[in-house]
Amino acid sequence: MIKLTINIRLHQIFDPRNNLKQNNFAEFLLKIGDDKYPIISNTKTMIKLLLEIIIPNRKLTDIIDFIYLNLIKNSGNINYFIGKAILT
Repeated sequence: MIKLTINIRLHQIFDPRNNLKQNNFAEFLLKIGDDKYPIISNTKTMIKLLLEIIIPNRKLTDIIDFIYLNLIKNSGNINYFIGKAILT
């Protein structure tokens, strides 16, 4: 099994403040993946998410709008979608 240990996108960001936010988020994800993030009491698999990563309205369209800002405007731009690809 291959495991994520380095976030290559972090090495492409030139804004130190944004780089710190991205690095903290990457560390957060790695802790979850390594089972080192605290689990909520009386559960086996639930964690408490950080407030800054929660989308409050909980509608699918809100999540889509957050990830794909200006989706309609960029629907014909292949480079827009290449930049938004999520590899799993």
